[in-house]
Amino acid sequence: MTKGGGFIMPSDPRFFDLPPAPGSEPSLEDRFARLMDGDETEEEQGPEAAVAVVAGSVDSHVAMSSAEDVRDYDGYRRRLPFDRAVLVQAHPGAVARSYLVEGLQTLRSRDDRDGDLTRGVAIVTAEISDTELRDLDAAGVKAARFPMLEEDGPLKWEDLGGIASRVKDMVDWDVSLRMDGRYLAEVETMIQSWPGRVILEGFGCFRKPVGDKDNGMRALLRLLDRDKLWVSLAGEARVSLEGAPKYRDLQAITKQLARFAPERLVWGSDWPRQTDSAASYERLGEWLQDDGLRRRIAIDNASELFRFGPVDTSDPATEVSSPQEQSSSTRR
Repeated sequence: MTKGGGFIMPSDPRFFDLPPAPGSEPSLEDRFARLMDGDETEEEQGPEAAVAVVAGSVDSHVAMSSAEDVRDYDGYRRRLPFDRAVLVQAHPGAVARSYLVEGLQTLRSRDDRDGDLTRGVAIVTAEISDTELRDLDAAGVKAARFPMLEEDGPLKWEDLGGIASRVKDMVDWDVSLRMDGRYLAEVETMIQSWPGRVILEGFGCFRKPVGDKDNGMRALLRLLDRDKLWVSLAGEARVSLEGAPKYRDLQAITKQLARFAPERLVWGSDWPRQTDSAASYERLGEWLQDDGLRRRIAIDNASELFRFGPVDTSDPATEVSSPQEQSSSTRR
């Protein structure tokens, strides 16, 4: 039975996406017996199991909102095959910004072989001082974040142009924008007037189903076509209208954007809101069915957007490898 009521018949393709009926799973005793007989192998658990990632891949959206986030991610990323991370300030205010800086400093101090593996995105209001902007830039921040959903913080649309111009002129930052994509057409001219590049978060964050002819999607494609906009493919669990495990609405958007402007997409896990970064990365590959395109999104595009240095192809660590194959000397 579906969530909205009614039965799904076996003739419906969705039937095979349904979970097994309660009681149909093998018992623990049966599974143990099969393991002892060699008929079944237990899958290794953990976020890094059985995932192959090319070194140099960038997780472009790691949320930072507390000291616990800093501590937990410092340990968590050591079990992941992602070399580079972009830490994003999750909540407005100077206190939250301090956790972002702490995270950048902590992770950079762990990067004993290369200190160029972490970038930041900070929520910036008009009240921020020039000194703090320069300090944030020195810490590795490369974009100002504008969270503009209804439940978000104190920023006002009329202030954003001035902030965008200020951070571009002073520290050469771009802008990361979170808004309901349905209303992009209403602010399209404003966004186009901002200096620098604009990253639209959360697959466009459409809060109602969207099609090719909707004004919001058309505005998104126009901004992509003008080389103004980049789209962050991060946060399936938070922004999908259809939900797990398939996230079909986001799969459709991803495929459309990849056909239209593959050079303007970056991927992010939205950790810790979405706790399995490796599964999110794998899902992107399943949606696109093109490892070269996934590598382009996770490495080339993200490296350009967040100004990471080039990957050293002479380094053995740049080959495709699973976390189990990586030694502590190649993981940072």
